[in-house]
Amino acid sequence: MKQFLFMALIGLTIWGLDACGTEDPCAGVSCVNGACKEGTCDCEVGYTGALCDEEKVPKSISVSKMTIKKFPGDNLGGTWDNAENGLLPDLTIRVMDLQNKYFEPTNLTTQVHEDATEGQLYDIPCNYKVSNLNSEVTIEVSDYDFDGLNPVFEFMGSIRLKFKDVYAGFPEVISLKSSSGKTEVDLTVSYIY
Repeated sequence: MKQFLFMALIGLTIWGLDACGTEDPCAGVSCVNGACKEGTCDCEVGYTGALCDEEKVPKSISVSKMTIKKFPGDNLGGTWDNAENGLLPDLTIRVMDLQNKYFEPTNLTTQVHEDATEGQLYDIPCNYKVSNLNSEVTIEVSDYDFDGLNPVFEFMGSIRLKFKDVYAGFPEVISLKSSSGKTEVDLTVSYIY
């Protein structure tokens, strides 16, 4: 019996010493945008700080698709096109700031939607990058026409923004609306750090 108690005491001592040495290093560590690994926060892409609670500032934002969700259905009471061109607008987008043209349609099949009707969504594939997130960018929804020699962009509505003001939380889709509420566009984006 003494031998059994002695062995039990040694076993409890070893277990107690082992339990003391295995404290969870992540106990009490609360990572906001990441996970605790060995006592420190491993941050999700786009976040930094001891608790992953600070957003990094992207070096640039890439736009891969623009979706026109809303546009004016008429041209101040008239039609966008004449009867021989179908009356409805041939919808597209241009994107620019004071120094750069980021996007203008180059593929009439995929980047201009002929005879667009209100209430439909129109995707425009693109590939442009904005590096100056403080620059005021204009996204202009236009009726695309052709005068025989050159494209003509008939203004339908626009949205002005600074990308630094719209990327909080790093959404994959940035939804934008004009101040008049007549134009709405979604941008599918990715962030470069």
